[in-house]
Formats: sequence, C-alpha cells, structure tokens
Amino acid sequence: MITDCHISKKNTQFTGRRTITKSEFFWSKKLTGQFKATTCSEILTVFKKVSPELNISDSVFRFIELLIKWTRPVDWEENGFPLVWLSNQALCDILGYDLRKLQRIRKKAIDAGLITMCEVGTSKRWGKRKNNDPDQAVIAGCGFNLSPLAERREEFEAIIRDAESYRKQRDALKFACHGWKRKILNLLDYAGHDDKASIMEEIASFSSQLKRCSQDIKTLMRIECSLQKMFEKTEAAVNDEIRENNVDMSPGDDKNVTLYTNTNKHKIYNNVIAQEANSGQTVDKMIPDQDVMNGFIISPALILKIAPLFRDWISDRATWSDLENVAPCVLHSLGIHQSAWKEACDCFGIKQAITALAIVNARHDKGLVKSAGGLFRSFIKIHKKNELHLDKTLYGLITK
Repeated sequence: MITDCHISKKNTQFTGRRTITKSEFFWSKKLTGQFKATTCSEILTVFKKVSPELNISDSVFRFIELLIKWTRPVDWEENGFPLVWLSNQALCDILGYDLRKLQRIRKKAIDAGLITMCEVGTSKRWGKRKNNDPDQAVIAGCGFNLSPLAERREEFEAIIRDAESYRKQRDALKFACHGWKRKILNLLDYAGHDDKASIMEEIASFSSQLKRCSQDIKTLMRIECSLQKMFEKTEAAVNDEIRENNVDMSPGDDKNVTLYTNTNKHKIYNNVIAQEANSGQTVDKMIPDQDVMNGFIISPALILKIAPLFRDWISDRATWSDLENVAPCVLHSLGIHQSAWKEACDCFGIKQAITALAIVNARHDKGLVKSAGGLFRSFIKIHKKNELHLDKTLYGLITK
C-alpha cells in the first residue's frame, strides 16, 4: 500500500506544461479573437512600423514576421483564424535559434499581446483546414494564434500616428534650435561683440545638450527658448553697433509698387532715371539695373516684404545700402557662394542682384526650391541669354 510518506514533493510536480504568466492571463481576458478583414501584407506593414514604438526586439520581430508569412490570405478574412502550427524544431532550423532561446522569444511575444497559444491535449502542434484544402480556412488546430495582430491593428495605428506626431514636433524643435544657433553665429560674424567668447561657450553648451537630449521635447523647448532669447539679446547689441556706423536710416527709397504695362513703360522708365539722377547716381548705371525688371519699380520695402531672411537682419525702415550690407549674411544662410553674388552684381547691378536674391529667398522659404544656389546661378545664365524677366516673378510673389 502506498501512503503519503512514499510520495516526495518532487514527484507531485506536473511536467510538460507551459507556465501561464500574468501578462498572458491579462491578454487572454482582453482579446476576443474578432477582427475586421485585412491582408497579410497590411498586418506585416503595421507591425514593422509599430515594433520600434513597442520596443520589440529584433529576435521577436523575426519570429512574428516568420509566423505572419506562413499564414494564408483566407486566414485574415473577417473573424478568421490565422493559426500557424510550425514545430519548435522547424522554427529553430529556420531562425537559427536553439530551443531555449526560442522559448524565451515565444514568451516575450505572448506577454506583449502579439500572439496567443491554442493548446489542446498534449499541446502537440497541428492544424486542419476545411476540406484539407491549403487555401481554405482553418477549422481546428493547436499552435500560434496571430489574431491579436489584426484585433489590435487600430491600436497599433494610433500608436504610429502619435509617434509620428512626436517625431515631427521633436524635429521641428531641433531645426529651430539649429536655426537660432546659425543666426547667432552669423550675427557674431557680421559684427564684433564684447561678449563673443561667452556667447560661443553658451552655444557650445547648448550643442552638447542637444546631442544628449535630442529625443526629449521638453528639454528641446527649453533650449530653443534660451537660444531665441540669446539671439534677441545679441541682435540688439549688433543693431546698436550698426546704427553707430550707419547714420542714414531713412526710408527715402520706399515707393508704392507700380506694375509694368505697355502704356506706362516709358513713363516709368523716365521717372526712375530722374529719381536716380536726383540722388546723385548716373543714368548709365541705372539702365542695366532696369533691364531685368522691364519697368517694374523695386524698393527696399518690397524686398523686405517678400524675403524673410532680410527681415531677420534689418527693420522695416531700410535703405538699399542696408540691404547691401546684410546681403552676405543672407547668402550664407541660403548657402550661396560669394562668387555667384559677385557675378550677379556684375551682370545685374547691385539692386537687381539684391532683388534676385530676395526672390530666391522667397521661393526657398516656401519650399519651392531645393538648391538656392542653383536657382541664383540659373538667373545669371538666363540673363546672359537676354531671357530673364524677374518682373513676372515679383508680381506673382506680391499678389499671393
């Protein structure tokens, strides 16, 4: 007769049974197995996008990807049964993992709510399709159930949208931070500053923080705000220096924009010549300046209206001399070489060159041009063929 004393505690332990974790129990209660019709490729695409946001490891991703590829199109019809019954040996051979690693990967996938296990009897994996047709639906089986991937698809897509929105906000802040840095450095290049060394140290400190905390939006917002304040402080100091060196700040050149027509062509042209002659400039210099504009009168106010980079450097009360002074800073910001600027000044004259630069800035700011330098040089090439008409471009910019 066998009594309790003959049965050790070790012998009372069941074997051959997989341990159910709390996470698996949670998902078994939450998931229903019902989902809208989809396709294998759509499920795989969504899973690829959401994996980084869910911190899915490469090994788990490969495991799920393999299971998805072993399903049939009919499995993903509405409330279908996407079951895969590959054995452990087959999975180890395909993935190149040993059994223990495969078991760990399977546990992670189950705990993450990506798959569930259909286990019947001895838990040996098997499956049966309708009429034993491989293209028919699964009617019974024991293996990996992939229905959570389809059931949670809307949840995954919401996670992807939120992550994309977060990345866009983060990238915009990083771009703004680098923009403020460039503006500050341009200001320091343009004019001397008593605190230049300390400002450079602060910029270097902010650059270091950007590298360390490039994913944290709150930190990026704080850095962007600090850089903006630094720019405003530096700009005020540089503007004071500019006012000391440039006495003439009157807007005497500002005129209302007059459009070119066949009836007023000669009247406009003669008026412009008279204005330039009264200001002490020679008529000979004015003639080539107006060739490209076809009678369209340009003024500093018009340049400031269409070109945001010029507005960043000078106030609304500006003269052509002010625009010429800040042109090197605008060229630097747009990535246009000084040689192109010198060639444009030789071809157009300084006012026409400033106007061409303003047009390039306006189109580049609207995202219509990838290479600002390429567009600026193309103006020079077209002008040499006597085919450049900037008046039409200006008219389009000021009427939009």
